[in-house]
Amino acid sequence: MKRSVPVLLAGLLLTASGALAQSGPSFDCAKATSEVEKTICRHRLLGEADRKMAGAYAALHGTLSGAARDHLATDQVRWLAATPRTCVDSHRVVLPKSEVEEAVRDCVRDRLAARADLLAGLPTGAGYPFIAEQGLVEFGRVGEIAYRFVASWPRFEAPGIDYRGANARAADGPRREIAESKPPDDVSPVMGARWSYDSSHAVTFPVPGVANVAIRMDAYLGGSRGIANESAMLVDLASGRLLGLDDVLDGDWLGLATALCIADLRGQIPASDPDEPGLTDAGMRKLLVDAAIWMFRDTGVSVFFNRYTVAPGAAGSFSVDLTWDQLKPVIRRDGPLGSRAR
Repeated sequence: MKRSVPVLLAGLLLTASGALAQSGPSFDCAKATSEVEKTICRHRLLGEADRKMAGAYAALHGTLSGAARDHLATDQVRWLAATPRTCVDSHRVVLPKSEVEEAVRDCVRDRLAARADLLAGLPTGAGYPFIAEQGLVEFGRVGEIAYRFVASWPRFEAPGIDYRGANARAADGPRREIAESKPPDDVSPVMGARWSYDSSHAVTFPVPGVANVAIRMDAYLGGSRGIANESAMLVDLASGRLLGLDDVLDGDWLGLATALCIADLRGQIPASDPDEPGLTDAGMRKLLVDAAIWMFRDTGVSVFFNRYTVAPGAAGSFSVDLTWDQLKPVIRRDGPLGSRAR
């Protein structure tokens, strides 16, 4: 497995230099040795996805120098090294042999796409934020239950800045949930034969110097229904501080957001009960003070409502998309997002 890292990394460097043809994977399939490489070479769309990811890496790498360039390269090697365990080893343990190839293909596809998006979205040059990707993969069998738990989260690593609070917030949730989700030794097979946990993240930058981390978790831990939720956090990159809503919003932001969200949700939930606690003024205000449901992006702001918060569980989860123009009157002008109010 370890030999896959040099081959793929060499492909990244060749892509950066323009030495490869403009089709197929970023690396030479004649030298493919690992199952990940061979899977990419067997599927045209995976080859294109690999080239896209490599192109995003090369474009970012080309704007960096010194410590920033070294940091990106180290993080990329770590990500490459984690792919065989995430996509190949885990599926070989938990799935029947007939299902492994398709699962590996889909896993590699999803990892390439997510990595390409992350690399393409990172600030370039002097604005490079020194954000690495961390992860945890655990899998095995307990009696007749097979489980596969995969999580990724960001780690902020800019030199000289104390990110302990932000890094703990990002890592502690997935680590704790995975530790608490493993099937007990006396688990009954009627609880479902395959348990899964998948926590992924995306990092966006609503303004230079501020990072929004959105975390999506989907799990099936037995029973009749899966679990899904989203959460977010906002980080000031210069200080390492986790930002609260009062740091970025001002005035009667709660009143404005309450009215906007209730109106939008009533349109999304046609049969909504006007007395549903989450859709009353008081109920919505209680929900909106939780910074973890606010996702600030360069294109606007999304407020995410997990299952059961604004409607019966069967209705699922909902989100409300707000524009910067809608929020402009209540953006704190002297705060980290102040440029959005001008």
